Amino acid sequence: MGKGTKRALIFGAVPFLTLVFALPFVNRVEPFVLGLPFVLFWILLWVALTPVSLFLAYKIERIYNPPDADFGSDPTCEPKSDATPDRPFGPKAHPGPAPSQTASPAAAAPPGAGAPARTSVPSPRDEAPR
Repeated sequence: MGKGTKRALIFGAVPFLTLVFALPFVNRVEPFVLGLPFVLFWILLWVALTPVSLFLAYKIERIYNPPDADFGSDPTCEPKSDATPDRPFGPKAHPGPAPSQTASPAAAAPPGAGAPARTSVPSPRDEAPR
């Protein structure tokens, strides 16, 4: 793990640590800050500072580990040989049967056969009163 990654993880962990593990130490009503009990002010402060901390972690990671300038030069990222510009990942994995091989519902049923008859189970309301 590189130097920048370690620093970025530290910056990313600070909001979590302050909200989870430091909360018992700041769990008090007084002093009031901006009219809020201190614990509520602490939580709102770190909710607001979390994006700042994560942005700094992102920037540190990018400074120490810049992205590849020539994206796509990695031989493991080469497209498949059967890839085309309109299908960069190649043909569909499961193309299904060809249109000529599919049978229409009319062709599958024997001539003169309609929809199957519906059978119903009599309900207690269908019986005649005794």
